[in-house]
Amino acid sequence: MKLIAYLFTLMAVFAANQILAQDTIFKRNSDVIPCQIVEIGVSVIRVKLPSDLGRIETYIKKENVRKIIFSNGAVLDFEEEINTLKRIGNGRNDAIKFAFLSPLFGYTGLWYEHGLRPNRSIEAGFGIIGLGLENYEHARGISVRTGYKFMPMIGLNQNNSQNTMIQSGIYLKPEVIIELNSKMLTYYSKHVKENGSVEYLRGEDRKLCVTQACQFIAGYQAVIDNTFLIDICGGVGFGYQILNTKKYDYIPNYYGYALRNNFGIVYSTGLKIGYIF
Repeated sequence: MKLIAYLFTLMAVFAANQILAQDTIFKRNSDVIPCQIVEIGVSVIRVKLPSDLGRIETYIKKENVRKIIFSNGAVLDFEEEINTLKRIGNGRNDAIKFAFLSPLFGYTGLWYEHGLRPNRSIEAGFGIIGLGLENYEHARGISVRTGYKFMPMIGLNQNNSQNTMIQSGIYLKPEVIIELNSKMLTYYSKHVKENGSVEYLRGEDRKLCVTQACQFIAGYQAVIDNTFLIDICGGVGFGYQILNTKKYDYIPNYYGYALRNNFGIVYSTGLKIGYIF
């Protein structure tokens, strides 16, 4: 009997400690929830409620929580985070960029970036092939590139702007490229003259070229005075080109990237300057 009484006493002390050691969630609708916090995620908070005897986990949306007081007395206030995100969301979260060196390579590259949330954005590029210094292929066409840009982030960096989602820092971006253009290819045909001598006649054909590629980009973007930006990047991936070049004297030329042979490794570098609006 003494053993049973001791066990009951021990269980009661343990239960009292659990109750006293509870965390407390204060919701925005004024509800107060005593609980045991299991995990604070990106969008939800996992908790165990006393009513469930601590055996069932419940999820509470983070956006509905005003603050948390932990069992050790520490306080986590979500008001500052929400206000900062609202201030950023009401800022200038779009940017247009120009591939600074693109005209030297026979095309003009324009980019658009839209901030989704701090340090997360989508980016799309549009290249006008032929709008630049003349190239030997006399190529004409378009290229489209799109990717999802993200930066490693724990909170907001104090060096970054507080009213734009387009931030300064190192970023990573998976990217897809689709290019469609026509180009002049040179060939030489053998011609035998009446006197038996041989000459080779030069000719040209305009051919359609389709290129598809995907690459992984790493870069650094610097935002200046919340208005201008400089974006330096490089990438590597795989791609292929659909173009029959068997009879042509062909040296491949690419626009904004390089591809080894008609199928293989793709690599690129870039320098973009832009304006945030």
